[in-house]
Amino acid sequence: MNIQHNSKLKISLNNLDDITQNTLKFFFKSNLCEKAELNINDDNANVLIIDLDRQYNKEIIPNLKKSNQFVIFLHNEMNTPLSEENTYNVTKPVQVKYLKQQLSFIAQRINDIEESNDDSGKVNTNSFAATAKHAQSKPSSQSLGLINNKSPTQNFKNNHLNMALKKSTDSSTLNQYKAHKHVGSNRDINPDNPEELKKIYHNPKKYLYHHLVQAVKLGKDNKTDVLIKTLFGSLFFDYKSQILFHSFDKAKMRYFKSSPLFIETKIVKTSLSEKAKKDYSIGQNAESLIWQSAISASKGRVPLGTSLTQTIEMTSWPNFSRLLVFRYVIQIAAAWSTHHMSLLDTASQLKIPQRYIFTLYNAMLAIESAKINNVIDNTKKINRDKKKSVFSKILSHIFNH
Repeated sequence: MNIQHNSKLKISLNNLDDITQNTLKFFFKSNLCEKAELNINDDNANVLIIDLDRQYNKEIIPNLKKSNQFVIFLHNEMNTPLSEENTYNVTKPVQVKYLKQQLSFIAQRINDIEESNDDSGKVNTNSFAATAKHAQSKPSSQSLGLINNKSPTQNFKNNHLNMALKKSTDSSTLNQYKAHKHVGSNRDINPDNPEELKKIYHNPKKYLYHHLVQAVKLGKDNKTDVLIKTLFGSLFFDYKSQILFHSFDKAKMRYFKSSPLFIETKIVKTSLSEKAKKDYSIGQNAESLIWQSAISASKGRVPLGTSLTQTIEMTSWPNFSRLLVFRYVIQIAAAWSTHHMSLLDTASQLKIPQRYIFTLYNAMLAIESAKINNVIDNTKKINRDKKKSVFSKILSHIFNH
């Protein structure tokens, strides 16, 4: 089912409760949603809106890509949403801004797919496949796709990747990645000025992400569950599932991730009963939570003692399709995977503000996918055309697997 560039998405409502059904009917029949309109027949719809917490036809999901259809699942915040191809998620009760955002993503994705079909010989570098193959070992020319000349497909399931790659403007309605959101607002510093230098360092031991890293390491080394005791409550690392559990609401957790409050934190091996585990009602993949927490703690800074002039060693390619990313992330990682560059060199040669490089390094260090190399910096200037060629091939590998 295709959609012309300027036409509206056709929406089908599936087995929703009466309140949600009537609310969405009003929403789509009014002028409140300029991108979509109701369509009674599922077969002719671009987007099916389904309540994940109610019964629905599960045979729909495997056929979505074949039929060029998409699903927006409505789900309770406590339930785990589906992450199948061509599916999006909105928590209940439905907030209009999030529903409209997902519809915008789908419309953009469909249009890019159509553009690629119209001109299949060209590569659209603003569009990438829905899934990424996680390189578990140190990147090499072959593992990063430098020998793979396939073009990336036009697929926007992980739209945060698209937003991290495409040039954005403050006026963009889809731009959720403004500088202050993830990387702070620090200006570039002169490393020869001690007063400016102080501004780009933080003490990891004061932040939550450091203790999450230590807990996961303890759990993996000893093959055991781990309890993280803070002044504000505890978190629980389940070794078997590799999930970190807690009971903090979103607002508290957002505050904890970014605040230097965790000096009095203790980490202990534990064996909680199933009853005790129920006290930890919210779970998140450990790597994902550590990554997010490291970004929030960094805000454009690096750990105390970090060299700004020694080269970065990238030990593995992060699975960016499953991690929170922001502008320039892929460009920076691509440069680190193919060049010997320091943090300062990266900023100057890629012409990217230092705060982006510092924040990404802090996150990659936390999940052990990058570290400072002690060898002498032998960076050579990056040839722009060569960099673009290498970059496109790396992306081709990541998003085509």
